Amino acid sequence: MPGSHEMVCHCERVTRREIDAALNGPVPARDLGGLKRRTRVCMGRCQGFYCSSRVAELSREKWGESLIVGDVNE
Repeated sequence: MPGSHEMVCHCERVTRREIDAALNGPVPARDLGGLKRRTRVCMGRCQGFYCSSRVAELSREKWGESLIVGDVNE
């Protein structure tokens, strides 16, 4: 797959291939917490400041909506 070695989270060195595997595996991650537990994405020094937009983009490609936590209006 082209781009599978793309580094999505530089702090934790998580690649697109790892995120795709977590989203498409036998027990796929269905929310951001599950994705973090499987890959450590957004858990590094920046706490997702740099990679969260790319993670949202990848999840939007998969399900048509982004992985978000809570409601923006809460």
